[in-house]
Order: sequence, then structure tokens, then C-alpha cells
Amino acid sequence: MGFFRVASMALVALVAVTIRFVGAQPSPSTDGTLEPHESGIEVVLASIEKIDATCIFRKDKQMLRNIAQAESNNGDKNSVTSSVGGIWRVSQSVFAATKSASLSVYFSRFPGAFGINWNTATWQDLDKPLYSALAARLAIALQQQEFLNTPTSLDGKLPWSVTAQSAIWKAAFQKPESASALQSLYVAAAQLIRSAVCNSAGVEIAFVLDVSGSIGPGNFNQMKEFVKTAVSSFEVGPAQNQFAVVPFDSVVRPIIKLNDYSNKNSLINAISAIPYTGGGTETAAGLNALRAVVFAPGNGVRAGRAKMAIVLTDGASNSPAQTTAAASAIHANKDITVLSVGIGAGVIHSSYATELGLIASDPKCQNLYQLQEFHDLVQAFALEIQQRTCDATAQLIVEPIVTDGHGSQNLPTPVSVTLKPDGVYFTCVPIQRDAFTSLVVTGREGSAYVYVSLRVRKPSASQNDFNHRISAGKRETIKFTPQMIAYYAPDSVGTARVCMGMHNKVGARSSGAFSADVNVVGGVFKACGDVVNIGSANQPVDIPGPGYYQGVAIGYPKDLRCQWKIRGPPNHYLLIEFSYFNVTGYDLNLASRELSGCSEDADRLDISSLTAGRSGEETAVVCANRKRSSTSMYPSFESSGSTSTITFLTTKDAEPGYGFNMIITALPETKHAV
Repeated sequence: MGFFRVASMALVALVAVTIRFVGAQPSPSTDGTLEPHESGIEVVLASIEKIDATCIFRKDKQMLRNIAQAESNNGDKNSVTSSVGGIWRVSQSVFAATKSASLSVYFSRFPGAFGINWNTATWQDLDKPLYSALAARLAIALQQQEFLNTPTSLDGKLPWSVTAQSAIWKAAFQKPESASALQSLYVAAAQLIRSAVCNSAGVEIAFVLDVSGSIGPGNFNQMKEFVKTAVSSFEVGPAQNQFAVVPFDSVVRPIIKLNDYSNKNSLINAISAIPYTGGGTETAAGLNALRAVVFAPGNGVRAGRAKMAIVLTDGASNSPAQTTAAASAIHANKDITVLSVGIGAGVIHSSYATELGLIASDPKCQNLYQLQEFHDLVQAFALEIQQRTCDATAQLIVEPIVTDGHGSQNLPTPVSVTLKPDGVYFTCVPIQRDAFTSLVVTGREGSAYVYVSLRVRKPSASQNDFNHRISAGKRETIKFTPQMIAYYAPDSVGTARVCMGMHNKVGARSSGAFSADVNVVGGVFKACGDVVNIGSANQPVDIPGPGYYQGVAIGYPKDLRCQWKIRGPPNHYLLIEFSYFNVTGYDLNLASRELSGCSEDADRLDISSLTAGRSGEETAVVCANRKRSSTSMYPSFESSGSTSTITFLTTKDAEPGYGFNMIITALPETKHAV
């Protein structure tokens, strides 16, 4: 006689697994840039990043960073009080001048960009880092009359020379000290910042160098010195940072690929040995080599690492149409950021300016540069490139899960990240506003802080929407739902951007290295269900259902229909168990061993058992009744024959915590009590 026996199975718990979800009332974001008396390098960089992201001003060319160091050692509590104009120490008289009507071209945009009305801001507000940074930037703009909108270069009126910048600082901030004393202080601050060794998780950096006849051997040597200076601030190797160099004139000259050199000295020697060739300016050839060789699989490029290219040239290309096409091909790959650098005073007045803009990635305000002279390469511009590349943001791609009954046919491969003490890693992920996406971080060694945001590109302790501590053996799954995205990124259209910052802070319960696996899982299901043939008896087969991924229930979408046809060997029956089971509204009355009825809008799991040679069929239905069982036990079933059909139908989007995982075993009929 065929039958289903409803049994129970104890909860199989994953150790140290946490699922984060923000529902109807998300928690407020952290923003240290608006907190009075916040200080330190993190909040300085966060304030500058926030200003730069708006493109309200042209490039400050590292002046805000240098001034914060020179004025207050980034707000060192021992050198700054609450009444001196904040981290940038903007005096009352200088602050009053920032309200000049001529600067309204800037501060009229502050309400939309920052939620700040500069007309009603007070000097006391400068205790907040962002206010202090904005006041400093306005003071610089006023001194240089940047508001006249007649820039002398593509990236604004400010010079790259640190000595020239020190003079602007003195005038803009009304400093009483001598010019020579301030120059010494400013230059020392810039050198201190530049001397720091990059401590990132590793980036891929390529320099595309124009070696055409107009450059000349002397200027080309300065190019090489700049590249070597940039390389010297990084650890070099396959587990750290990798560099490539693409020299071009009429053709592409021998390329240094990312994986050609595994140590810094060998790489610097190879750069020194690059010959000056002269010739035409086939920029398109250099850009095509960047895409087809440097960042092509097999030449050392790594997944989950930021990719950045710096193109240095002094003139228009010989083939503008081909250059435009080559640039477009690179930009189609959204995870490569191209900095376009034109060198020469006449660049802004030529059609060459348009070409440089096409080469640069968006936003142009951040990625388009012009240097007046080649010697500017080793001035503040070297620090600019060092900072832009060191904390560059990698882009991960959301790959949909294919739930096909075998569990993991095309699940995305995790990105492994290793950080030295005080190391950082940034990544961003474009996600669909109306889809479910999960960010999964699994600690392997040490401990670190993870900061996540839908608002800023480089989340940190100063700016984040969520923050967690990850340690070895701990997994955090952060689920992004449409409701959550609408709350934190209300202005995004179609897609939103989720960014993560990882910081292995010294003293954060560990002073050693930290490593973790990072994965992004898309809540899009291309397929669901399969024909599963169980060929051997007593061998449990694991079949993850939708919403169950690597031991974590991440939820599933509505209107899903999955069906598995399970076939065991002849003269066997099927034991159908669940190591995890939770569908929306699931309720099972274990006391009476009866399954609750299904409401019309419930998600339901139908399990049928067919006995060979018989026409009868018995079906169990596990479904939702808007209430979860308080027990930690899961159902299990025994079929009356060697085949069974399992169908899962959903009526609503399920949040994290929902999903199921089946374990099916074929057992000999002789063991089956009838």
C-alpha cells in the first residue's frame, strides 16, 4: 500500500552565518563628514571624495589633501580645537569671503548635492569636516577666480606645481607667515603624503606612453621617471599590484605586460630600458593594445581587481576616427577606468582637447587631465595618480544563479581578497533596482571591517549605510531588495550601485593579515528544476532549491515555477528530507503530523509519489499560512515507489531566510515498512 509518512528532521545549522536585511524602516546611514569634531585621514578623504563626485568644482589637484595635512595633520586633536575653522582651519574672515556672490555659481548647487544652504551656514558649522572642506575649496576658487569660467587648461586654473600651490594657499587663507616658511611646510606635507606606500588589495595599472617624434628624448625620460615614481609607492607582484607599459608611436612598441615582472626592482629596470623611438602618433594602436593585450585573459589580469589605464600624450593622433573607435571599445568594458592626460600649454585651444575627452572615462571632470609642462609629472600630479590608483574601485559583475536541480551550474566564482595590516579594498557592483541581489563575504583569516553603501563609491568608517566585522570562519550575507534600494538610492534609474569598502584596521583585534572571499549573487533565476537520476542506493543527493546558495538562504522571487522529476533505481523508494526548509508562511503541525492547508496566495511545494504499475497517486502539499512554525524541525517524506515529482510554486518575493535544500536518498524496498 502506497503512502507518505510525515516525519521530522532536526535543524542543520550553519556555523557563524549572518543574514542582514533592512525592511520597511532601514537604519540610518553613517556620515562622519557631517559630524562635529570628526577628524583623521578617513574623514578627510571622505569629504574630498564627496566634493569631487559632484563635479561642481574643477580639480583641486591635491590641494585640499595637502592643506589638511599642513594645517592640522588631518584634524589631529592635539593641534586643532573646535573654534579654528575645522580640519582645514578656515578663519572667520576667509569664511565670510566664501559667501561672495561671485561664488554662487558653486554654492547654489550645494543644496542639491549636499543638502547644505551655504547662505545660512555659520563659521561654527566648520567643525563638521565637509563644511570645512567646502569653505577651503571656495576660498581657493575665489583666490584663483575660477568662477570666471575661462580656464587655462582642461582641468581648471589650479597649477600642479606644489610651490605654486603653496602661494595660493597663503593668499586664499590669508596666512601671515612668510612665503618661504609656508612653502617649506606645504612641500613637506605633500612629500609626506606621497611617501606613503600603497596598502591596497592589489590593482592592475597600465601606462600608455606616447613616444612619437614631438615628445623628444628629454621629455620622454621625464615620462619614464614619472612612471617609476608611481611604481615605487606600490608593492609589486602577482599577489599585490601589477603594472603594464604600452609605448606607441606609428606602431605599438614592445609591451611590458602585467605578469612580466614579479618584483619592483626588475620592473623599474625594465621601464628605464624602454627606448625612445620617435615617429607618428597612432594613439588608436596604443588603446587597442591596452584592450586586446594588457587586459586580455592570459596576460596576468586578475578578477575582482581595479583596472586603471593612464594615457600620456602631447598631441592629436594621426587617425582621429580610429582613436575614437578604440576608446569606445575600451569604455564598453565598464571595469576599466582610463585617465587621459594631455601635456602642453596649447592643448586646450586645439581639436586635440576633444580627442582627449573621448579617451577619458566618465565622468570627464575626474578623468581628464592637462599638464602645462612635462616636469609637472613629478609634482602634485604624481600624488594624484598614486591616490587614484591605490584606492581605485574594482567592479564586480552580478551573475544570475541557475537553479537547475544540481545546485550550482553557473554560480559566480568568489573573488579572493587579502589585506595587509591597514590595507583597504574597494569594489562596486551595478544591480537592478527591481531585482534581489546578495553580497556574500566569507572570512578566511584574521578580521576586518566591511563597509557597504548605495550612496558613495568608497564606503569607510566615515561614510556607510551598513558596517560589519568579518572574521575567519564568519560569513555575512547582505541582501539588497527593491525596497531597500529605493530607500538608500531613490534617484537611481533602472540600475543602482552597491559599493563595499574593506579595511583591515591595525588594532582591530588583530594586527595580522586578513583574507576573505567576496561573492555577488543575483536574484534572477534563469531555470529551475531538472530530471534527477539517482543511480545508487544509500547515497544522499543534495538538491538546493531556489533561494538556497552555498549554505545560505537568500530568498527567491515571485512567480517562480520549479519542477524536479526524481528517478531512483527499480525496487527502491525515495527518502525526501530537508536540511533547510522555509517558504513564505510555512506552518507544519508536528504534533499531529498533519500538513496545514494552503491559502490562495501561499507559496507551495507539491510532492507526488507514483508506484510503478499502479494508477494511484498520493501527494503531499507543504505550503504557507502566513505564520512560521516555532519549531526548528523540518519535514521529511518517504515515497511509495522509485519516482517522485516535486513542484515549487511561488506567489511573492521572499526575503533572506527563505528557501529550501533537499536531500534525497534511494533506499531498497526491503527496508521500507509498508
